[in-house]
Amino acid sequence: MDVKLDNVRYSKELKKYVDEIALPLMNLPDVETSIHVAINIFIPEGVPQDVKEIVEENCFALGIRPENFHFES
Repeated sequence: MDVKLDNVRYSKELKKYVDEIALPLMNLPDVETSIHVAINIFIPEGVPQDVKEIVEENCFALGIRPENFHFES
């Protein structure tokens, strides 16, 4: 499933998709589940260094490996 979420209601929408679509399938016997989240943000002017450092520190604290998160120029 690949769906675009609303920038404001993303948390509520994601929970709804999991609860109403994935959960019934996850409850079947012998099911293996893997849920992935992709966040793509385009910032035309680039990311200020202080914001970049905050995001990198948050990724580290959340256990997001550096190869799974990057800034594109």
